[in-house]
Parts: sequence; structure tokens; C-alpha cells
Amino acid sequence: MTTTDERIIRQGIVRQTYSNGTADVALPRRGACENCSEKGLCFGVGEDEPQFVRVTNPMGAIPGARVAVGYPSGSFLRASLTVYLLPLIGLLAGAVIGTLAMGDTSQVPAIAGAGLGFVSALGMSVAMDRRARRNPRYIPEIVEVNIAALACTLDLESGQSDHSVKI
Repeated sequence: MTTTDERIIRQGIVRQTYSNGTADVALPRRGACENCSEKGLCFGVGEDEPQFVRVTNPMGAIPGARVAVGYPSGSFLRASLTVYLLPLIGLLAGAVIGTLAMGDTSQVPAIAGAGLGFVSALGMSVAMDRRARRNPRYIPEIVEVNIAALACTLDLESGQSDHSVKI
């Protein structure tokens, strides 16, 4: 993973292309996943399986092509804050508000408030994620196609490709 021109670049292989100018790219799991003891639990995916990402395909890459995918660097920070920090803030704020609203020093209002705050903040995180997915500023795109690797994936004698590759 490298950073260039305010983008984080990762290498992957195009799995499938779509008529709307997007493509599914298989990216090897790297970065934080390598050192995580629970990496096999994420979304029910094994640690050796690639991560599939829908990206814009302005370069017209075809299935099987090795590509560089550029992520806007700010999108990782925003996603991390949305996924981890917002629910934590909701949990803590809910516990404080629950205790203050009920005027009771027992743990029940704090626990109820914490649960309600956490669920509310989690709902906000999901809504923010859905909105960000529609914003072109946060959508990764193919920024480079490796032509040499592409020639190896095509059947040059028949000139045919089934426009999907199993990884």
C-alpha cells in the first residue's frame, strides 16, 4: 500500500466489469489485517481470501487485468472515525444522559442509556456510510492498468474473454 497525490494505492485484479463503468476488484488483505488476531472473523471471510471492492473503472480495465486502485486518503480516516469513534461516543454519552435523566445513581439507567446511545450512534454510522458510498469523492477508482500482466490473462489465439474471472 503506497500513498501518492493524496491517494492510497493498492494493487489488485479485476474480477468483473459492469456496463455502468464500475468493476469488482480483488485486493489482497493487508495493512491492519496482517497483525490482527481476529482477521478471519471479519464478515465471515477467511484470512487468505481477497477483499472485493466495487470501484469506478475510467480506464476500461477488463476482467483478469492487474490494476492499481486509488482510494482518497481522507476516506480511510473518515471511515475509521465513523465506525469506531461515533458508537463509542454514543455509548458514553448515553450512559451519562441515562444517569442524569433518571436522577438515579443505580447502574440500570446508565446501562439502558448506554445501550440506547450505542444503537443510535450505530444507526448514524450506517446512514453516514450509505451517504458516503454515493459521494464520488469517497469511491475508489482504477488509476493504472498493468498491460504486461494483462497479456498473460487473455487467450490471444481466440481473442475471447468471458468478462469474468474466478479468483
